[in-house]
Amino acid sequence: MTLRQKTLWLVGGALVGLLLLLLSVSSTILLKGFTDLEAQGVEKNLTRLSKLLSQELENLSVEASDYAAWDDTYAYMKTRDEAYITSNLLETTFESLNLRFLALLDSKAEMLFGQAYDANLGQLEPLDASLLNHLGSEGLVKRGDKVRGLLLLPDEVMWVASYPILTSEDEGPSRGSLIMGRALDKKAMRRLGELSFLSVSFQRLDNQVLSDDFAKAYPAFERQETVIQILSSDRIAGYLLLNDIYDEPALLLRVRMQREIYQQGLTGLRYISGFILGFALIFAGLIPWLFDRLVLRRLASLSYEVRLLDTTDELSTVTVRENDELAELARAINNKLKALQTFYAKVSENEARLAKAQRIACVGNWCWDIVNPHFDCSDEGYRILGFQPQSLISDYAFFLNCVHPADRERVSNAIQKAMREGESYSLEHRIVQESGKIRSIQALGETVRDNSGQIVQIFCVLQDITEHKVAQEKTLSLLEENQRAYTKMLCLLEDNQKTQVETLRLLDDNRFLISRYMAIQEDERRLLARELHDEFGQYLTAIQADAEAIVELAQQDIGINQLKNIVLSGEAILSVSSHVYDVVHTLMRQLRPSGLDELGLVETLRDYLATWEVRHQTPCHFIAKGDLHHLGETINIHLYRVVQESLTNIAKYAQASHVSIRLHNDKVSERLTLCVQDDGCGLNQNQHKRGLGLIGMRERAQALDGKWQLDSTPGKGVKITFTIPIGETYLQKQSKWT
Repeated sequence: MTLRQKTLWLVGGALVGLLLLLLSVSSTILLKGFTDLEAQGVEKNLTRLSKLLSQELENLSVEASDYAAWDDTYAYMKTRDEAYITSNLLETTFESLNLRFLALLDSKAEMLFGQAYDANLGQLEPLDASLLNHLGSEGLVKRGDKVRGLLLLPDEVMWVASYPILTSEDEGPSRGSLIMGRALDKKAMRRLGELSFLSVSFQRLDNQVLSDDFAKAYPAFERQETVIQILSSDRIAGYLLLNDIYDEPALLLRVRMQREIYQQGLTGLRYISGFILGFALIFAGLIPWLFDRLVLRRLASLSYEVRLLDTTDELSTVTVRENDELAELARAINNKLKALQTFYAKVSENEARLAKAQRIACVGNWCWDIVNPHFDCSDEGYRILGFQPQSLISDYAFFLNCVHPADRERVSNAIQKAMREGESYSLEHRIVQESGKIRSIQALGETVRDNSGQIVQIFCVLQDITEHKVAQEKTLSLLEENQRAYTKMLCLLEDNQKTQVETLRLLDDNRFLISRYMAIQEDERRLLARELHDEFGQYLTAIQADAEAIVELAQQDIGINQLKNIVLSGEAILSVSSHVYDVVHTLMRQLRPSGLDELGLVETLRDYLATWEVRHQTPCHFIAKGDLHHLGETINIHLYRVVQESLTNIAKYAQASHVSIRLHNDKVSERLTLCVQDDGCGLNQNQHKRGLGLIGMRERAQALDGKWQLDSTPGKGVKITFTIPIGETYLQKQSKWT
C-alpha cells in the first residue's frame, strides 16, 4: 500500500471514526434518557395502582364499619334473633357488596354467624376450615378490634376487614367483631386493570415457584419499595410487594407496559444516525480529495522521478515546482545527487584497485546484509567459487549451495552463531565448483553492527588453500598409515597376551578340576567302604547272631519262653534288614537320584527341596514354568546337580533366610533358564575362594553349550543363572550321549 493510499485511508477513517464515536455517545445518552422516562412512567403507574388497592381496602373497611356500628347488629349480638339474619344477611347482600364471606364473633371469639358466598353458584356455603383458623382467638381477633389487609388461604386470596360491634352512635361496650372478606382473584385483577388502564397480574409468595421475571424481581425488595425491570425490547414491567395482615410478604404484583417512549426514541435515533452518517460520508470523501489534490499528487510525482534515477542515466535531477516545502525537498534531492556522483567515481576507482589486489593474492570476499536481505560477492570470490565474475545473481543460498554437502551444516552453524553472539569465526571448508572440482577454502568472518549495536551485516574473506591442503593431507596420510600399523601391532600383541592368559587360566582350572575329581573319587570310595564296614558289617553280624539264636532255640524243646525269644529275634532281624535297606537307598540317592527316572525333573527337585528345607530350616520357594518333560536324561542330571551344588553352598556359607529357585522353558527363544537366588551375606567376586562347586557348574554349562553367570554384592546375596539351549536339534545332539 502506497503512502498516498495510507494517507487517504487514514484521514477518511479518522473522520468516519470520529463521527461514529459521536453517534455512539449521543445514542447512548439519548437511550438512557428514554429508559429513565419509561421508569418514571412505570413508577407513577405503580403508585396509582397502590392507591387503587388502598382505596379497595378502604371501601371494604367502610362496609364493615357500617354493619358493625349498627343498632340491629348490636341487638342481635345480645338477643340472637334469627330475624336479623334472614332479613339482612342474604345472598343478595353478599352479591351486592361483592363479599366472599361475613362472620360475627362475640366478645369471647365464638362465632355466632359465619357464611361464605360462591359467586359462580350464587349461593351461600359454610366457611372453609382454613379460613376458620384465621378467625379464631389466635387470628384476627387477637390482632385487635380494627384489622384490615390481605389474607392468604391455600386456594384463594382475600381482602379482610374486622370492626368492633357497637351501637349506631359508635358507643359500647363492644359485643364482638364483624369480619368481612372480599376475594382478590382474576376477576378482581381485571377490574383493577380496567380502572387503571394497566395490565396487572400477581403471584403468591407462599410455597410457590415464581416465574422467571417475578423470581428475579423479588430479591430486589430488600433494598427498595418498588422494582422496575425490562422484559424485552417492547415491554417493561414494574413490581409491587404486598404484605398480609400478619405483616409477612404475601403477593408480588406486576404491571406490564408497552415501551412506547423507548420505541419512539429509537425511531428518532435512527433518523439522527442516518443524518450523521450521510454527513460523515460527504466529508470522508471531500477532505481526502482536497488533501490528495494539494499534497499527495505532487509527492507521488516527486517519488516517481526519484525512482527513475535508478533506471536511467538521462534523468540526473528532479523537477522543482512552486515554492513550498515540497519544492525545498526537490532541491535538496538534486544537491545530494551531485554529491553522490562525485563519491561514486571515487568508490569505483577504489573497487578496481581492490579487485586487482584480490586477484593477485587469490583472496575473495562476500557481504551479507541481514536487515535488507542482499548478498554481494567480489569478482575474485566468483572465481574461487568457480564462476565468471558477476555472471549470475548471488545470494546467501547460492553461497551455501557451493559449499560441499558434508561441510554445509558446519558452515551454516558457524554463520548463525556469529549472527547470534556477534563474534568472528574462522574455519576451513570445501566448495564444489560448477565444473565439479572440489577446492579447500579458509574462511574468516566478522559481524558489522549499526549505531544501536544491532548486527546488520556479515563480512567474510575467502582464501583458496587447496594446494596447501593437498600437501598437508599427504603428510597426514603417511602419519595415519604409520599410526594404524603401530596400533594394529599393539592390538595383536594385546590379543595374544589375553589368549595366553585365558589358556593358562583354563589349564589351571582343568588341572584343579582333575585333581579335585580324583580326590572326590577317593573320598567317595573311602565313604562307601566305611559305610559298608560300619553299617553293613554290624547289621549283618547282628542278623547272623539272631539267626544262630533261632537255630539253637529250634533244636531245644520249645516252650513259651523260647517262642517269645524266637519272636524277638525275628523282629530284630526285620528291624536290622529295614535299616540296611534305608542305608542302601541313601547311598543310591547319593550316587544317582533315582526319582529322575520315576518322577521326572520337577517332582524330584520338589522332593529334594522339601528335604533340604526341613534339614536346614530355611524357606525355599520353587517355580517351574513351561514344558519340562522332554529334556532328556543328560540335561536333567546336570540341572539337578547344579541345584544340589547351589543349595550346598547356600547351606555352608550364605546364612540366608530365604531361597528362590525359578526354572523356565521359553519356547520362543528355545532356551531353558535356571535361576537360584538367596538373600544371604553374598561374596566378593574378585576375592572369593576358588571352589570345585562353582567350577563344576561352569563346566556343566559349557558341556551343554550354555552359559553360567554369577552375580553378587557383599551383603545382598548371590544369584546364579544357568542358561542352555533346548531346541530340537540340540536335544537330538544330547540324546546321542544317553
